[in-house]
Parts: sequence; structure tokens; C-alpha cells
Amino acid sequence: DFEGKGDVPERIKTLPELKEEVRVLPDLLVKPVGPEDGVVVRTAIPELKVRRRGSPEGHHIQYYFEIDLDPTFTSPWKQASTDEPWLFQAIKPRVIGVGFAIALGSYIVLSLFGLPILLIFGYVRSLTTIPHWMATEIIGALLARYYFWNKYGKQQWRLYAAVLSVGFAAGMALTGMAAIAIALIQKSVSVLIF
Repeated sequence: DFEGKGDVPERIKTLPELKEEVRVLPDLLVKPVGPEDGVVVRTAIPELKVRRRGSPEGHHIQYYFEIDLDPTFTSPWKQASTDEPWLFQAIKPRVIGVGFAIALGSYIVLSLFGLPILLIFGYVRSLTTIPHWMATEIIGALLARYYFWNKYGKQQWRLYAAVLSVGFAAGMALTGMAAIAIALIQKSVSVLIF
């Protein structure tokens, strides 16, 4: 209540009171309310409050607060206003430790049963793919097992398969980039009517 007409609101009573009181004019009392001096405020728009008693006629009153940057740079809104990358917040030791423990446990279990390590990668990949892609992968696996292994041999076909898959992926990427380049050129060129 800056006009001195009523009691101090409850939300202001909870703020820490500062030590200093400033008397600018004989009938004007200015007292800082909050936040406390030296406290790190971690909100995007901090509320800096003072309490004054008395309202001298003909005087224009301004309040100045001296603020400094957050020394720890931990405010979540800082990414929008500073160059602190949020990528650094992704490093969580607990999550890394749990992931390492699960990976180590999976490796030990697969080794005990004589299963391939790629079983884990295949399972994780299956969680992120569209279901109908599985049909073409099964057809490809059956072709590899019952046709190409007999024609080229198991070891030689595995060498060929790696080269074929990398070549296919590179070809798809180059074709996609060429299509995007043609589309961008087409959209940037306009046809003149005359």
C-alpha cells in the first residue's frame, strides 16, 4: 500500500525487509521491501519493491535499484536472453549412470546366453520405426538367408550387404538433396508474363 491508506498486504509481509531506511524529504520515508540485498533472483521479471510513507506535493519521486547478473547462470529463462546453451543441462550424471548400468547388465546377460549384441540395437530401432516397414525387412532378411547366402556365401554376403546398405543410404541422401535443390530453384524463379 504505497499511498498509506491501509494495511500492508499479506504477500508483502512475507518478503524479507532490508535494513536501510532512506529519508529523502522530512515528510517522506522510503524503505526497501524486497528482494533482500545480495539474493539471487531466478525469475524472468523480478519484483523490486519499496515502501514509502508520505506523498509530498509537487515532487516527482523515482526509485533506482542496482542489479547484477545471476552469478551462477542457472535461471531457466536465460536461454532466451543469453548465449547459455541448454545442451549443458542435458548432462545428468544419474541418467548417464543408470544407462551405463543397463548397458553393462544387458551385455553380460547377452554374453551369458551367447546372443548377439546387435539384438539391443535392433530392439531399440524397432521401437522407433513404422510397423509396416517390418514386412520389407523380413522379406530382405529371408532373401539374404535363403538366396544370397547360398549364392555368395555367408561371410562374403555380409561384406556385400554392408556396402549395399551404405550405398543405398548415400544414394537416397543425394537424390533427396538434388530434389530439394531443384524445388528451391524452381520456387525462387518467377516467370515473366511478357
